[in-house]
Amino acid sequence: MIGPLLKWPGGKMRLAERISRTFDAHGGRNDAPCRAPYVEPFAGSLSVYLWRHQHGLIRGGARLSDVNARLIGFYRLVRDAPGPVADAVDRVRKCGREQYEQVREHVNASPKVQTCDEAARFLWLNRAGFNGLYRENARGQINVPAGAGRIVVPSREHILAVSRLLQGASLAACDFRDALSWRDVATSAVYADPPYLDDDDAAFTSYAPRGFSAADHADLARLASRARWCAVSNADSDAARAVYGVAGFVVSDSFGVRRAIGAAEVTRGRAAEVIFSMPSPREPGT
Repeated sequence: MIGPLLKWPGGKMRLAERISRTFDAHGGRNDAPCRAPYVEPFAGSLSVYLWRHQHGLIRGGARLSDVNARLIGFYRLVRDAPGPVADAVDRVRKCGREQYEQVREHVNASPKVQTCDEAARFLWLNRAGFNGLYRENARGQINVPAGAGRIVVPSREHILAVSRLLQGASLAACDFRDALSWRDVATSAVYADPPYLDDDDAAFTSYAPRGFSAADHADLARLASRARWCAVSNADSDAARAVYGVAGFVVSDSFGVRRAIGAAEVTRGRAAEVIFSMPSPREPGT
């Protein structure tokens, strides 16, 4: 199984099959969710997309987006120029942690990733950063400190393999509101993995400068509920259940996970999560 190139907060590779079952359960005995356009407005590490693609469950095209322009620029270059990106990664592969701040300065010099060298630095920085965090300050600059231990950078073969899986996918740097306003969302299968809505402020959710508020979650729930099939990952919190419940979502699955990110002990350890879904597929036009 080809895994993600990036470490990302809340990555779902271990849960991808469980999340995917949410679509297929609502598809009944046919493969309609697989033939529908697949929409993911919080691209992150693309764990669920990669898993579904490799299992033949994305056959209607894919629209992948994220508000993080660096992230989408990275994926575009991996999709369109995998060889040159792999060459650039080979050039930075030998960088040590003593060069971390220098590489971070290079990445922060631009709000986007537009060249193969920038893509390589972005990947290296992601793999060398502290404890899997991705965090930007109010100026949109990455401020994650260096991590510890060996830096494991994906191989050329891994980069080329992910590139093959991205062929034909649409990649857009945009807010989830724009992504879920596309005309074909009403006939699509949508998976959303937003920053989580907890009952307290212990969990790390500030992946972007503006953060992600309860009002943002309410907008997401309202827009995502328009999709033919929809699954949303979130914290198993009273706040999340209330916001998504108002929009008609129900809890289709709940489980405990190991929360691995966060600088403080309170943000790590076991955590309860849920998958919200609509109780039945929405008929187009309703």
